[in-house]
Amino acid sequence: MFAALAAAANQPSTVPAEKLRLFGQFVGVWAIDVTYFGSEGEPCRIEGEWRFRWTLDNRAIHDVWVAPRRNSGPIEEEACTDLGAMLRFYDAKIDAWRATPLGPARTGAESFVAREVEGDIVIDGNGGGGAAARWIFSEITPQSFRWRALESGDGWRTHRCVQEMRARRTV
Repeated sequence: MFAALAAAANQPSTVPAEKLRLFGQFVGVWAIDVTYFGSEGEPCRIEGEWRFRWTLDNRAIHDVWVAPRRNSGPIEEEACTDLGAMLRFYDAKIDAWRATPLGPARTGAESFVAREVEGDIVIDGNGGGGAAARWIFSEITPQSFRWRALESGDGWRTHRCVQEMRARRTV
């Protein structure tokens, strides 16, 4: 039974199909152009990949990102690397998605809540150091999307973009 629940799948479950589309639309492989912004706003750019799959009896999305892309050679700055995984599932009790990222390279594991807001996907939670975090999928098409990570330490009166990705579907 565990193998059936843990196995990846290519199609969403039937419960509830219209809700699963929010993240189900990303199932596949994406090339990503990643920009990290340092505390002074200085950019660090690398290429990576992001893979999304159905899992847990087709009721959840599991995704993994790697930056820099595998086999891309050495990079100059350690701060310009990332590796992580996310488990996302729809929670009918709150009519939203729950998302838990796991970032072994940055030793992080937080809990986020995601909702569709005016065509974008807005994911709110707590970032490192107690700051509020907001991740936004926008400009979504079947072949591309933009993703941004924002942080705020003052209840969203101000914020700064700490990371941005431009994604292109490869599979």
